[in-house]
Amino acid sequence: MPTRVIVSNPSGLLSAFVAHLQGIPELTALVPAANIIEYIEGDNGDLMRTIADMRRPGLLVYISGINQTGNPGLIRAQIGVAMRVAAPIVTYTTLLNGVSNVVGGDQQPTITSTILSPWSPMQIPAFERRMIVVDSQRVFDYWEMHAGFTDRNS
Repeated sequence: MPTRVIVSNPSGLLSAFVAHLQGIPELTALVPAANIIEYIEGDNGDLMRTIADMRRPGLLVYISGINQTGNPGLIRAQIGVAMRVAAPIVTYTTLLNGVSNVVGGDQQPTITSTILSPWSPMQIPAFERRMIVVDSQRVFDYWEMHAGFTDRNS
């Protein structure tokens, strides 16, 4: 049975993914690089409150979990990207298909890029509309992408 362990930033993957996204010119035309931010649970407070309070347009990138499967040492990191943007589908496809100009990058679209070795390129991501209900008068709408990365050295 898989176990789920929450960690802050496995092997720098979270920081590398944020830098990768900030280096995609087409994405930063939609969302300023300063509004593509890293979130670490515990360091930044409550995730749902942070999403509700984030600047628009904005992307909040976070580790949503680490899965250790039945294969000894196999580790999969799940990264979430909360999006509060005017054009979520355009932003999502730009994120997946954009090529980052980050120094040392592999010049591949995000969907096939090795963001950080030894992590594999992302597995097929999920994308969905979400809401945060604050009270009977306030509901915050946002979009969320989740993608898995596997540590190839595990």
